[in-house]
Amino acid sequence: MQSKSLSLILPLSLLAATACADDGTTPSDDEVGDTDTSTDDDVGEDTDTETGTDTGTETETETETDTETETETETETETETETETGMETETGMETETGMETETGMMPMDSMLRVLHLGLDAPAVDIWLDDGDMPVVTDLAFENGTDYLTVPSGVHTVAITAAGDPIENAVLSVDVDLAPETKYSAVAYNYIAELGVLALVDDDADIPMGEVRYQVTHAAPDVGQVDVWLLSDPPVPVVTDLDFMASQIVPAPAGPLELGVDVNDDMVPDLTYSVPDLGPDIFVDVYAANENGGAPVFLLAHLPDGSTARIDANTFCGDGNIDTDDGEVCDGMNLGGETCMTQGFGAGDLSCAADCMSFVTDACSPISNWGDDFEGGNVFGGEWTVGGTAPFFVSQVMPNNGVNNAETGNIDNNQISFMEVDVNWASDGDVTFWYRTGTETNWDYLKFFIDGVEQDEWSGVIPWTEITFPVTAGNHTLRWEYDKDGSISSNGDTVWVDDITTTGGTMAL
Repeated sequence: MQSKSLSLILPLSLLAATACADDGTTPSDDEVGDTDTSTDDDVGEDTDTETGTDTGTETETETETDTETETETETETETETETETGMETETGMETETGMETETGMMPMDSMLRVLHLGLDAPAVDIWLDDGDMPVVTDLAFENGTDYLTVPSGVHTVAITAAGDPIENAVLSVDVDLAPETKYSAVAYNYIAELGVLALVDDDADIPMGEVRYQVTHAAPDVGQVDVWLLSDPPVPVVTDLDFMASQIVPAPAGPLELGVDVNDDMVPDLTYSVPDLGPDIFVDVYAANENGGAPVFLLAHLPDGSTARIDANTFCGDGNIDTDDGEVCDGMNLGGETCMTQGFGAGDLSCAADCMSFVTDACSPISNWGDDFEGGNVFGGEWTVGGTAPFFVSQVMPNNGVNNAETGNIDNNQISFMEVDVNWASDGDVTFWYRTGTETNWDYLKFFIDGVEQDEWSGVIPWTEITFPVTAGNHTLRWEYDKDGSISSNGDTVWVDDITTTGGTMAL
């Protein structure tokens, strides 16, 4: 972030102090001389009264102007009266006028700072009154500036993406700034509804030992909020605060615990530990959120222009999984886990009260998927069969029971297949029995996992058991009989029976 102060100082007329006579005219160069009056009375008392009056008026005007536009006018008037009685009277009057106030503002100036809370906006430049250069450059989300001194009155504030010319402004608004007043201009909301709010930062007469917070609701994805001071007992300090509304909250200096209620149930949903920001100061505090709505955080814009983000405290029950505290879940937030990913079958997984473990009482024990084809003369609904002549349920020489799966009657350069989707919560395996009667080295029974061939068999092979490892996740198992372009022998048929899995269930 870069910022530059505005050198916008109003022209000043130099003040000249002139000593004037009481009647408003300019005294002449004549000097009023001494007056001596003597009276001798023969009453036995000799009174000698001598009055010497010297009236001198000295006027000194000193004007100093430097490149920092500081003007000083000093007038010194000294009147001295002396009498014979030894009484001396001196009156000194000194007046100094500086045109720059303690706040750094000239009498007709205002002070303005800006803050970027445009959720999905990039870093921006801030322009004032169609100037040749931006007054603030490359201001990123959550960042602010110190106060800039500007003349009071109406100004046009324009916002562009950092580096863009003012002609590409995404927003241009007028703000009316009162003299000797501080303002915070906040760019808020998503770009499609970007706005600027000018807040008055009234930092006058803050009682000693207090902090004056100005709390503003700047989270567009959140409805009305209540703010609580988490004392004992908790006290609501802001109620029903609408989006982009503000309220002054005085509080003792020092660390502060605040709660924010976002669903109007009189219970803080989020709590924040506000650090000690210093005494006797004014702080703008914004309840804001990131692009997408969460999380809701507080952003403090401090007197020096810096910002401090204050994230919500984490606790079991806030819906956020705090792995640093050992949480694996929080309320309804299970982190994507299910009964099946926890090694069970179907059911409802839940979170333990302490957020440290899952509750699996409502999860059914895992039932490893398998098929022995004894359920009838057709495939179950989980199966997909196809090819020129699909697999079918047959009673010809099963491995066990009365049924097995047999390939369809296909010709040269044709295929027959059956496939099924199975899920493994963790690494496991699949086992099945197969039998072949095909042309050796030419017509093959092939087995695939997710389209990748695992093995193939040809010739005359009696019932044989085989097992393949399977990694966790959803997988497609496929059995396929492929014939080449000529010759049929050995019955030209393959069979599969007694498929079992370890850890496998129907695919999610």
